Amino acid sequence: MTRDRLAELRVRYQVANGVASKGEPAENVEILDSFLDKVNSTAKLVDEISMTSSRLDEYMRNVKNLSLRVGKELKALEESAKTDHLLPSTGIDRIKAYQHSALLKKFQTVMKDYNRSQLEYRDKCKSRIKLQLQVAGADVNDEKVEDMLESTNPCVFTDAVLEQTTAAKKSLIEIEARHADIIKLEKSIEEMREMFAQIALLVDQQGDLIDNIEHNVGMAVDRVEAAKASVEKAVKTQKSARKKKIICYIILGVLILILITTVASLLGLT
Repeated sequence: MTRDRLAELRVRYQVANGVASKGEPAENVEILDSFLDKVNSTAKLVDEISMTSSRLDEYMRNVKNLSLRVGKELKALEESAKTDHLLPSTGIDRIKAYQHSALLKKFQTVMKDYNRSQLEYRDKCKSRIKLQLQVAGADVNDEKVEDMLESTNPCVFTDAVLEQTTAAKKSLIEIEARHADIIKLEKSIEEMREMFAQIALLVDQQGDLIDNIEHNVGMAVDRVEAAKASVEKAVKTQKSARKKKIICYIILGVLILILITTVASLLGLT
């Protein structure tokens, strides 16, 4: 789209200056072409920034929607895992409770990482804004920048730019863009705050349950290992007893054979 408009601009320039009929000095045409090529490449960068920003907004919306969905699913799993406290819990109940709590902890870790990434990006934007304000000639410190960031009006930075040079105007555009990013981040962080609190509360409430389940699982493993050792010992004992029984049968057979031979010999002598 940008390339088509630049091509159209070239044609208009040629027509307006009589290039098609009278001819235009080659260096002027080359200068224009070079300039328009730079405009085109810069426009592509601007378009790329716009697309990246759109994707970032989409990713943030996806994280929010998925987080809300996961929160509802975890709530449903929690209800499903609940047992009647008046009745003894079964192995299935303990497995359900353990799986729900483990999933809840994993979700909490993921959301903490996401929140940390948001805060890190906010700090980077803040540093970039401070730098751009200084480039534009404004004398600001961290506290003043933070006060500016709390405002939702992007024009709050205009008064801070002392010299309206080309560099200052470019800095102002950059500042306002970063400020818009921070506003979006803070809105997202605020939306997630309540969810974080609910997750933390659930994890805290189920901490003792997890410890008890893990203890029971550990005890069960120990009992299984002990039972396994007992079975192995019993198998060895059984094999040993069978072997001894066979030996006894062999000895008994030999004794009977000797006895028969002895009796036969005595009868023959008689």
